Amino acid sequence: MKSEITKLLKWRKSVTEEEPLKDYWRTLTDMITSNEEQGFEIMKEATEDEVYYLSEIFEDISGRLKSEKFISLLKELKEKFPDTVKDDDIELAKAAMKKK
Repeated sequence: MKSEITKLLKWRKSVTEEEPLKDYWRTLTDMITSNEEQGFEIMKEATEDEVYYLSEIFEDISGRLKSEKFISLLKELKEKFPDTVKDDDIELAKAAMKKK
């Protein structure tokens, strides 16, 4: 799973903003949430660049998992990469967790 996620993140880095990303976001969210423990481990090991692109789906992940562990992970990533993970990212993830 890690190699597939890394491959997707490399692809994402190469595309322009104009290209459709819906399928990419859905696929990446599916992969990370299919095995919460493994997905979180991959996110913990991600580079700052990878976390930047993963931040595009923080809300999607949070809305699907509804997990306080995920919020804690985001806080860890914010400590590690304060220029990449913002307080707003965490607040939006918390709000998504509360949606039905």
